[in-house]
Amino acid sequence: MRILDKLKPQPRWKHADPTVRLEALRELNDPVELATLAETDPDARVRRAAVGLVDDVAVLGRIVGADSDDEARDRAADRLLALAGSPDEGVALAAVEVIGDGRRLATLAKGDAPEAVRAAALAKVTDERALGAIARHAKHASTSQAAMERISSADALVEVALNSDHKDVAMAAFERAVPDGAGAESVALLESIETRTQQKAVARRARTMIQAIEQAAAAARAAEEERRRREAACCEDAERVAEIADVAAARAELARVEAQWTALASSDAAAIERFAAAVTAAQAAIARREAEAEAAAEFARQRAEAIATRDALCQRVETLDGDDVLEQLIPIEEEWRSLMPLIGNGPEADRLDERFALAVAACRKRHEMGAQLAAARETLATLVAEAESLPSLEDHSAALERWHALSREARGLAATLAAASRPATDLAARWAVVEEAFAARAAAAREAELKVHHDVTAQLTRLIERSRRVAEAETITLREGERLMRDIKAGLDSGAKVESTRELEDAMNALRSLQEKVAPRVRELRELDDWRRFANAQRQEQLIAMAEAIVAALKSDMETGKDSDLAGTATALRELHAKWQEVAEAPRHSAQRLWERFRTATDFMRSRCEVYFAKLRDERTTNLKQKAALVEEAEALAQT
Repeated sequence: MRILDKLKPQPRWKHADPTVRLEALRELNDPVELATLAETDPDARVRRAAVGLVDDVAVLGRIVGADSDDEARDRAADRLLALAGSPDEGVALAAVEVIGDGRRLATLAKGDAPEAVRAAALAKVTDERALGAIARHAKHASTSQAAMERISSADALVEVALNSDHKDVAMAAFERAVPDGAGAESVALLESIETRTQQKAVARRARTMIQAIEQAAAAARAAEEERRRREAACCEDAERVAEIADVAAARAELARVEAQWTALASSDAAAIERFAAAVTAAQAAIARREAEAEAAAEFARQRAEAIATRDALCQRVETLDGDDVLEQLIPIEEEWRSLMPLIGNGPEADRLDERFALAVAACRKRHEMGAQLAAARETLATLVAEAESLPSLEDHSAALERWHALSREARGLAATLAAASRPATDLAARWAVVEEAFAARAAAAREAELKVHHDVTAQLTRLIERSRRVAEAETITLREGERLMRDIKAGLDSGAKVESTRELEDAMNALRSLQEKVAPRVRELRELDDWRRFANAQRQEQLIAMAEAIVAALKSDMETGKDSDLAGTATALRELHAKWQEVAEAPRHSAQRLWERFRTATDFMRSRCEVYFAKLRDERTTNLKQKAALVEEAEALAQT
C-alpha cells in the first residue's frame, strides 16, 4: 500500500466498530461494497442490514447458501423473493433461479408475478403440499392448472377439487382424483367432495358419478339376484321332473332343464351339486317308470281288449232303435253273459256291468217312451235355436237373463234324453257354442271391470304422490292447489263408482287425508288472492280515473278548438297500459267491468293520438330517406 493511501481516512463502513459500520450503511450506495459487507462482514447485524440493500442476485444466493446466521439467510431469501417480483423480467427470473425455499417459491407462484416468473417458480417447486397450495390458491388459473397437473397424490388432488379458487382447475383435479369408471369404493369420497367442495360444478359432477355408481351397483345386485333366482328355478324344475308320471314328458322336460342349466354356466358349487342330484333322481325315476310301463303295457293291452269288447256291446245297446228293439237286444244279452271275467276285475268291471245294465234298462224304457223322447228332442231343438239367436241381441242384460232361463229348461230335457240313452249330441254341440259365446262375453266384462279398477287405482296412486309432494312443499301456487283439489275430488268420485277393494279403500283413505292437509293451504291462498285482487281493483279504479280525466281534457280541447298535447297523451297512454299490466288481476265479479271502462278510455286516447302517430311515422320515413340519400352520396364519393 502506498504511503498516501495509508494517510487517507478509512470509510466508516470499514470501521472496526460494527455499530459504526451499521450506521454507515445508510450512506453507502456502492453495490460492490454493500455486497462485500453482506457476505463478509464479521458482525451478523451488519450483514443482516446490508442484505436488505443488495440487488445482486448471485450475492444473495451465496448468502442464502453459506451465511452462518439464520436471520441473515432468511433476509437474503426475502430479498430474493422481493427481486423476483421486479418488473425487470430478467432480474426476476434470475432471482427465481437462486431461490431454493419451497415456501417462498410457492408464494411467488401464487401471486401476481408475470407469467414467466410464476412458471419458473412453479417449475422449482417439488413438494406435493406446496403444489397443492398453489393449485388451490394461485391467483392465476394457468398457474393453478399447471401446479395441479404435477400433483400425483390422490389426496392432494381431492384437496384441490375441494378448495381451488378456479372452477376449471377444481374440475380437472376432481376428474384426475376420481376418474370415470370409479367403483362403489369411491362413493364415500364422492359424497365428501359433493358436500365440501366450494365449486358447484364439482358438486354436480360428484352427484352425477354417485348416481351412476349407485345405478351400476343396483344393476349388478339385480343381475346377481336374477342369476340366483334362475339357478334356483332351474334346480326346482329338475327336482319336479322326478314327479312327472309321463315318461316322454319327463324326458323332454329333463332335456329342456339341462339345456337351460348349460346356458346359465353356473359357478355356484352348492347350486351345481343340487342340480346334479336332481338330474340323477330324475333319471332314476324315468328309468323306473319305463320298466313299470313295459310291465303294465301287456296287462293293459289284454285288459283293453276285454274292455273294448264290453264297451262295444254297451254301445250297441245304447244305440238300438226302432220298433224291433227288443228282438235286437236278446242276442246281445246272450253274448254279454258268455264273456270271460274281466282281467283284474276292479271298478272298471263294475262300471261296465252297471253301464250295460243301465243301457239295457234304458233300451227297454226307450221302447216304452219313444213318443215322449221325440217330443223332448224337438223341444230341446227349439230351445237351442232360440239360444243361438241371443248373442246377437243388443240388450245384453235381457239376453243374459233369457239365457239363464233357457239353460235351466234345456238341462232338464238333455238329462231326460241322456237317461233314456238317446243323448242329443248334435244339439249339445250347438248348445256348447252358445255357452262359449256367453262365457267369452262374461270374461270380457270381467276383464273390462278389472281394467277400470286398475286404472282408477293407478290414478289414485298418482294423485297420492302428487298430493304428498304438494303437502310437503314449502310453497305452492293457488292455481296448482285448486287444480289439485279438483283432481282429488274427481279421483274420489271415480273410486266410488267401481267395486271396492282393500287396496282401493286404502288409496282413497290416504288421498282423503292428504286432501285435508292441502285444503287449508288452498283456502289461505284463495283468501290472499282475493285480497290481492281487491287491492288491484282499487289501483285499477285510480288508473281508470286518470284515463277518464285525460279523456275529459281531450274532449274539452276538442270542444274549445284548443290543440291537445298529443305527445304527452301518447306517453301517458303507454304508462297507463304498463301500470295496468302490473295490477291486471281484479275480483272476478268486477274484472270485466273495470277492464271495459279502462279500454273505452284508452281506446279514445289512442284514436286521438293517431294523428300524432301518423306524424311520427312520416317523420321517421323522411329521416330514413334522408339517411339513405346520404349513404348513397357517401358511396358515390368513395368510388370516385
